[in-house]
Amino acid sequence: MTKISYEPPSTNRGVQMTTPQEKQGILETNNLKEKQRICVDWCQFTIIDKFGYSAYDYFSILFGIKKDDITFENKGLFCYRYTYSYKNIKIFTSDNPEYGYHIYLTGQACRDFEDITYNSNKHASWLNLFTKAKKYDCNFTRLDIAIDDFSGEYFTLDDLMDCVNDGAVTTKFRDVTDFKKIIIDEKKVNGRTLWFGSRASLLQVVFYDKLLERESQNYIVDNEIKFWLRCEMRFRTDRANEIVDKYINDTDDFSKVIKGVLDYYISFLEYSATDSRKSRWPRKDFWTRYLDNVEKSRLTSIPIETSIVRKKTWIDNTVSRSEFAVLLSSLDNLSLDDKTSNYFYELLKSGYARLEEKDLTMINDYRVQNNMSIITMEEIEDFIKDIKAVILLSKNKSVENLKENYKEVVEVK
Repeated sequence: MTKISYEPPSTNRGVQMTTPQEKQGILETNNLKEKQRICVDWCQFTIIDKFGYSAYDYFSILFGIKKDDITFENKGLFCYRYTYSYKNIKIFTSDNPEYGYHIYLTGQACRDFEDITYNSNKHASWLNLFTKAKKYDCNFTRLDIAIDDFSGEYFTLDDLMDCVNDGAVTTKFRDVTDFKKIIIDEKKVNGRTLWFGSRASLLQVVFYDKLLERESQNYIVDNEIKFWLRCEMRFRTDRANEIVDKYINDTDDFSKVIKGVLDYYISFLEYSATDSRKSRWPRKDFWTRYLDNVEKSRLTSIPIETSIVRKKTWIDNTVSRSEFAVLLSSLDNLSLDDKTSNYFYELLKSGYARLEEKDLTMINDYRVQNNMSIITMEEIEDFIKDIKAVILLSKNKSVENLKENYKEVVEVK
């Protein structure tokens, strides 16, 4: 998927920007009982504060997140100077009140937001957020709605381009871009996207192979997912505000709203060589079935694994193999010596040095969910020191004595 960057306006009309998602291993999970799903995959809006509220207040009002769980950074993006964040959910602020509070949810932040309320009310979260936001002087600058097809029963990107090449498509857009990303050495396509509309359009429709995009970026995808084609509708400014209003007013069958908008802007037709009037060409059967079979429900909240589970899965599948390969390549021989011990110690010490408060929050969230005690940075530091003590104590001693040595270290402490 192509990453786009939008420059923000100099005045407060909202900020549009895209940052690359963290290229960590994310286990994509999905309930495959349904062929399709509709979800929010990006959300940005700006609130001009009239009540003297802080960013912490808006985190509480909009997301129900407590101040102690929020991370503050003395840096921001574009015209915003400060960043307040919970996991991937961010609120940007500045010293100029005219810029307001910019609420910024990337695709992963949308999943983090849904994870907050998933267990209590599967369908209410987006409706609650939109309704709360609209009570304030709120301006939506971007809202992406995605339709995911996991069945492979409707169409491929080649099917859509065949219609385009035959002129068998009616659309409000002027052009379509067929973008392919190719690995030169392997002569292999590892990304493909069809763009309808320009990047400056108030609405842009993008079709792309989501499975290929995930795999090419080393994300870990559930083995059950064999096909994943995404249609992404990117609403901006006026269109974004309109679609939010429609969702609030027609929550029970929002899929009809989305399908109606999509069909209004694009329709794929059966080519006819004998009839020059395209208006009489019938619609493609795959397009009719695709629109009719979108789940008739509210926006889908996607249950996801916790961040620690996703990271652990990635480590188990990718990092552990790479680290082991690096270790083996640097050892003089396969023996438990100082070089081996120091390698693992330096690896743990390096990880500890990079650990941030937000990481500790994520760790303790996972520990609490699994009925374990909360740990502190001081306890982690002591843990690293204990490991170093074990290494020092075990020098020139046999492996059989290692456990006893560690016992001695603990008793001394």
